[in-house]
Amino acid sequence: MMESREIYRISQLCFAYPGQAPLLRELDLALERGENVLLRGDTGCGKSTLLKLLTGLLKPSSGQILWQGKPLGEPDASFYAELFYLQQQSAENLFGLCPRHDLEIWQLLWPDILGQKLDKMLGTDLAARLDAPFNRLSSGEKRAFALLPLYFCPEKYWILDEPTASLDAARKERFLELCRSKKGMLVASHETELLLPAMDRVLHLRDGRITGEES
Repeated sequence: MMESREIYRISQLCFAYPGQAPLLRELDLALERGENVLLRGDTGCGKSTLLKLLTGLLKPSSGQILWQGKPLGEPDASFYAELFYLQQQSAENLFGLCPRHDLEIWQLLWPDILGQKLDKMLGTDLAARLDAPFNRLSSGEKRAFALLPLYFCPEKYWILDEPTASLDAARKERFLELCRSKKGMLVASHETELLLPAMDRVLHLRDGRITGEES
């Protein structure tokens, strides 16, 4: 039996935060495995909310989300084993007091992570700051450390929320090169022009719906 190309199927998806007007309205969308998709839209239009719905952190008010043909429901360990989610705020992706603490946590999943030449991934300046407390790092430096696990999980489906926020030009280019070598991601970002070279499709979220697509 041929495996479906769809990794996500969203049907009639609605969502509203308590006491607020609906943010997403009868949204329909299909995402294919191996496809890089850029999600754009104005601030506050619901991009981050949609990503949280796709990762199981929020539950739809109505409608359905299928992950690889099955209702998302209550995600389990097998679901998260196939997914990497980068949240919009770097602090939500960092766990320890300094970058080395985070690498030691990631080492439980990727035993050789500390044996890698991290300067090629981070740049020499950041690789030398593994023991600097996070509260002494700039927002761009923290974002770069939050992106580091992407190098070690190319087989997972990536859902990334404003991944280039606060990065300087050199680090943005390093991230773009990483995306060019990866197939299978959904990226919410305002930096459309930067990311277009690595994307297969652009989606527009407006008034609670996907209103247009570009290939």
